Amino acid sequence: MISDNEKNAKGIAGRLKKWGNDNYSSIDDFANAIGTTKGTLYSSYLNGKHMPGSPMLIKLAKHGCNLNWLLATNEDETTEWAVNEPKAEYNSLEAQNKKLKKETEELKQKLKIAKETINKLLEQ
Repeated sequence: MISDNEKNAKGIAGRLKKWGNDNYSSIDDFANAIGTTKGTLYSSYLNGKHMPGSPMLIKLAKHGCNLNWLLATNEDETTEWAVNEPKAEYNSLEAQNKKLKKETEELKQKLKIAKETINKLLEQ
């Protein structure tokens, strides 16, 4: 019978493979990005024999891996993070987009005023 620890390691391995495939063009790129080799990545993490320790988790997080999703212990948790995380990111990007649009309009107005001022000065 498979222990909970082995089951968790297999689940993490599967999610780590998915994240690597979604974010890197090759396993070599994935391994290089997180500071390891392809062999170590496979033998240590992607085969489900070991769970990533703190140093590797920190590297993964710095490269954008959601650790709550990666380390979830059941399907409900991974589904919740898969749904809610992109939604939160979308909302954040939407707010940034609105702010940038407002700033762009303000800059357009300032540019218009500057052009008018320059034209008046040139007419004198």
